Amino acid sequence: MKFDWDILDAYKLAIGKTFLYGNYGSFVANMGIPSRVATSKAAFTIQSKADLDKVISMAKEPEVVILHYPGIDMWYAYDNNIIPSVIDFRKTDKRITYGTTTFDTNYTISQFKKQFPNSAKPLFALPQSFFETTTKEKGTNFEHFILIRKTKDDPNATPMIELTFDKGKLIYIFFANF
Repeated sequence: MKFDWDILDAYKLAIGKTFLYGNYGSFVANMGIPSRVATSKAAFTIQSKADLDKVISMAKEPEVVILHYPGIDMWYAYDNNIIPSVIDFRKTDKRITYGTTTFDTNYTISQFKKQFPNSAKPLFALPQSFFETTTKEKGTNFEHFILIRKTKDDPNATPMIELTFDKGKLIYIFFANF
């Protein structure tokens, strides 16, 4: 089954001048240290760059390392890259830019439908949204839309990005990096 979803070049997503898909060191230098870091084995409170460096050095590939910022979770990749996992606009004051588009709680379904008309068509729905799976939240006001993102790693892969709206306003972005 072929889905005619719109493609988003996720490598152009940024917080200010900091790209969401980019160099780990540059990301931390621009965004600051995360408050918490989690691995598959444990979670750590981070007080300093030294704490962060220690946790990163303890993790072994392919263990996922998640950097937790308020409302933003990022994955550390062992090639010294950073990859977004989730952005909860209800818990952060950060805005994500994509060219002239700003993704935040002011971004509406109407804007989405104009910008991504194929993905706005309700032709397919997952049995449960990534948002519902991640947050355990359900509600009749939630609407979920899927985009496909470009990938540099595997030209045959079709990683998805799910945008969740509540009462017509963007609240959450989930990056399916698998």
